Amino acid sequence: MRITLWALVAIPFLLILPYVAAATCGLWSFRRAIRIASLTPCPRCGTVVGRAPVIAAKDTYVQQEKERQKQHPGLKLRTVAEWAIRCPQCGNTFYFYPGSNKVQQVSRFMTTTT
Repeated sequence: MRITLWALVAIPFLLILPYVAAATCGLWSFRRAIRIASLTPCPRCGTVVGRAPVIAAKDTYVQQEKERQKQHPGLKLRTVAEWAIRCPQCGNTFYFYPGSNKVQQVSRFMTTTT
């Protein structure tokens, strides 16, 4: 009887545990990306950007992705997250990639025509 009760408690717990662990790791990674981006100095003026412009850039990216999903319903788009951060001091826009925690002055997706 005790083994049956133990199994009824342990099996659901063991099935849920990987999902909780993955969600925790994802949240930690997301917070780390925000922290790294907010401590990044502007490439032009050298001022540390701060948290508010990073959150605004992230929210803008999320809104753009929602618009893309509305334009293409039922289609799973594979995109690279790119936050266009605007420096509050000088107004320079640079790009942060939370997947790799890298900053670039020019967007990876900027196309040039020759």
